[in-house]
Amino acid sequence: MRSISQRVNGFVINTGLMAMAIGGFLIFGGAPAAQADQFDRRPAVRYDNFREREAIERRGYFSPQADYWRHERREALEHRWRDRDDRWHR
Repeated sequence: MRSISQRVNGFVINTGLMAMAIGGFLIFGGAPAAQADQFDRRPAVRYDNFREREAIERRGYFSPQADYWRHERREALEHRWRDRDDRWHR
């Protein structure tokens, strides 16, 4: 027959293992949902930003090409608006 201390130790060990298993399910169960939410809120890469950066690297900040792409970007942003979820629309 098992003594009281052996029963208590067994109960504590089993309870600890169950708590760790439930905690693991709770922690790792929410990770995919958080990752998908961050993917939706990631800003889109804009072509005019890329072209402006390339023109600055190749020809300098004050070059006509960089000025042209800065103008294109400003013009595109004037015709866009954000909704409540902070997403851009045309």
